[in-house]
Amino acid sequence: SFKVERRGEVILEQCRLPLLGRHNVLNALGAIALAAAVGPGGRSDRECAEEAAQVLASFRGVERRCQVLGRKGSRVVVSDYAHHPTEVQATLEAVSEHYAEADLVVVFEPHTLSRLAYFFKEFAEALQQCPRVFLTKVHEPVKTYISAKVKNAIAEDLEGEIGRDTATYIPGDEDLIAEVARAAQRGGGETVVLVLGAGRSHALAHGILEAL
Repeated sequence: SFKVERRGEVILEQCRLPLLGRHNVLNALGAIALAAAVGPGGRSDRECAEEAAQVLASFRGVERRCQVLGRKGSRVVVSDYAHHPTEVQATLEAVSEHYAEADLVVVFEPHTLSRLAYFFKEFAEALQQCPRVFLTKVHEPVKTYISAKVKNAIAEDLEGEIGRDTATYIPGDEDLIAEVARAAQRGGGETVVLVLGAGRSHALAHGILEAL
């Protein structure tokens, strides 16, 4: 929850948002500000802001945005559409803060070779903070003529840049699912498996949940 102020004046003492992350708080503030500015005539800014806050309190988010797919014992699988380094960083921060006491296992699906190459350093820096990272093969949403050897090479480069003591590149989906499930089951406490990507990552997340 958070408090909303405007020019030093408290508009809302408490706004509850059932979503993770500072980025969602900022989105909610934007929605509240818009409601207060252009709400129906005859109603005060505060009344419009309060109504917007009530709606936000019941908003459960959208599919593939920090979506909890399920839990098996003390293992939780979360799927998120993040495929840009800024999104990846924001999602990692949100999940790490919410599940502060849990072990974190991250699965990252690079989305297009061109994006991975352009933001190579930014992706590596975002993922270096994770204690355990699994990398999938690069997802290309449209047919390309880039050889598998080239795509494997840059994914392996990312593995090395993150650090091979924490990062593992597994191009095969079945092998990846099995290895991630094994990694998630090693710890004794709660473990969160966070699957990031905009392609087949959601299907991989479901496969990991079934394998746990």
